[in-house]
Amino acid sequence: MEKGCNIRDVARKAGVSPGTVSRVLNNRMGRMQVSEATRALILRCAKELDYQPNINARRLFSRQSRVIGLVIPSIREIHGNIFADRHIMDLLCGIEQVLALQKYRLLLLFKDQEFMESGEYLSLYREKQIDGLLIWGSHRSESFWRELEKRNYPHVFITTYPDGLAEKSHVYSADYASAACDVMRYLLKKKHRRILWAKPEPDSSLCFDLTEGFKRAFQETECSMRKVVSEVVCGYSPEDGYSLMEELGEDRTRYSAILFSSCNSALGALDYCTRFGIRVPVETAIAACDNNDTGNVRAKITCSCCDDIRLGMLAAEALIAGIEGKALPGNRKVKTVFLRGDTA
Repeated sequence: MEKGCNIRDVARKAGVSPGTVSRVLNNRMGRMQVSEATRALILRCAKELDYQPNINARRLFSRQSRVIGLVIPSIREIHGNIFADRHIMDLLCGIEQVLALQKYRLLLLFKDQEFMESGEYLSLYREKQIDGLLIWGSHRSESFWRELEKRNYPHVFITTYPDGLAEKSHVYSADYASAACDVMRYLLKKKHRRILWAKPEPDSSLCFDLTEGFKRAFQETECSMRKVVSEVVCGYSPEDGYSLMEELGEDRTRYSAILFSSCNSALGALDYCTRFGIRVPVETAIAACDNNDTGNVRAKITCSCCDDIRLGMLAAEALIAGIEGKALPGNRKVKTVFLRGDTA
């Protein structure tokens, strides 16, 4: 394998000291003055020798890697293809736009048992492989993330966050409380008084935001949320929505509307209804508290829509601000827009 050249090789060819070469190539002159002719000579010699900087040495010297990590659940955690979720792909689109502009790179990390137990996320900071972390898909019970706060390592949670978070200034999400309020308000105006909420797992912080939104909607009515809304746990995938409808069977007739936390699971429920000739929304109304998949041709789910690209941009901007010691953006929630679809 051909051996690459180093700063000493460039210095030898240019007839100057390695320190002078380092200052010129890294554009850190300090008080040392170098003539324009010497500077041009060093740059020409570096080009002729095809000099490539040692990235580890540069990180050690600058104390920054210009790399941001994005942590997402592994397939072993969600038991499915996370990249089939339009939400994460739109987040990535927004994150990429900011990182490209700010000259940062992205390191994709998958959260599994080994990642958590080994403390790999802390090693990445210590070894200067990353400057900060964007964390998506965290659970309330994931107490290990508190180490980031204790050590003052830059990080931002997207959408969900763990319990015991002392300061929510680094949590960025859609305004799920407003989204839930808008959808529930619509269902109540349509005279639905037997609503089944297919809610997230109890270990998800989303439950707090969605419940808050439902309470707001019921404050505008004379009916009781406890009497109107029943609850059942349901995942986010189409398979989860389909399975829920299978489990309900004829019991689904006890409810005039089923409200999902995810449009993906709502689509799975819609597939079940289509297969077995259940008329939507005449017999069973279906709605969701998050984005409609604009690529879906089966039906437009009644839901609240968030600009996930904007959310990704906002989270990335906040993380970079924290890394560079700047003030964090004041707005931590992206507004949602209610969309009246075909299903409720």
